[in-house]
Amino acid sequence: MGASRRGYLISEQIAGELTNHGLSTVPDFAAVGIDDRVTLTGPSAEAEDTDEETAEPESAARRAEPRATGAPAPATTSGDEEDKGEPPQGQTVGNLPSALSGVVSVTSSASFEEAFTKMQLNGYSQLPVLNGTRNLQGAVTWESIAQARYRDDRAPFSQAITKAHDVSYADHLIDVLPYLEQYGFLLVRDQTKQIAGIITIADVAAEYGATARPFLLIGDLDRRLRRVISEGLDLQEVITLCDPDKLRNITSFGQMSYGDYQKTLGNQQQWDKLGWPLDRKSFVARLDELREIRNELMHFNDKDKAGDDAIPKLRNMIELLRRYGS
Repeated sequence: MGASRRGYLISEQIAGELTNHGLSTVPDFAAVGIDDRVTLTGPSAEAEDTDEETAEPESAARRAEPRATGAPAPATTSGDEEDKGEPPQGQTVGNLPSALSGVVSVTSSASFEEAFTKMQLNGYSQLPVLNGTRNLQGAVTWESIAQARYRDDRAPFSQAITKAHDVSYADHLIDVLPYLEQYGFLLVRDQTKQIAGIITIADVAAEYGATARPFLLIGDLDRRLRRVISEGLDLQEVITLCDPDKLRNITSFGQMSYGDYQKTLGNQQQWDKLGWPLDRKSFVARLDELREIRNELMHFNDKDKAGDDAIPKLRNMIELLRRYGS
């Protein structure tokens, strides 16, 4: 496809091509990270679920209300479905690196010593308690262990097991945030309903921190482009170039869009007025790349976060504008 990122338009194109060939992926490629592995299957293929401990299957499209161990599964309502034709909004739980990266766990028959050791070796504050990959019994935390031992220094390990809550990898991340804030961590089930990972507040903070960086840089880039044009060029000439039919009623530089910046700086006459010792075509080509990145980010759907590739490009453009536009 020649794509450098996986935004919503590319995801829609991939989904369309898969459908045209009667194929799908397990798990849904759009609901997991760019580096996660998916399996190509036929459209009617479903993940096998023969584990005797498996609970009644529930739709991956259910709402993201976490389910405590032993609690009934919430009902799925058709009103929660996304409008067809609209790009999906926000990232899914599966896009967090830790969501499907596996879990270190103990069984309900474990000892305090086993839990201590695993938590300290891995730097964890909690461990899921699993009797089988799908049978979530709960979790132990430093707090629950301390409380159990405080009540009875000879308490069995089972007294330290507290409720744990699970969500699907396909749930929208924004929907699980209130529960993550309430419980501190959530276990993640994959497409086969196995407990495949764990997410914490720290994971989400890192995710949104990575997402915020390009937004901040794009805001800085927008301000610098507007400043370069407003300080170096004539407003009426810019208006004539960007709004020749007066349909948008532009009356100030503040009304310019990113496309207007491109149109203005791509014009040879306007470019020459800046007097920069730079190549106009290369400059405008990079502006167009950054426009695509900006559009993807505005949809909150760049699954690669545009980070590894976009942040250096944004920073380099800002530095260039700082050097020649000040």
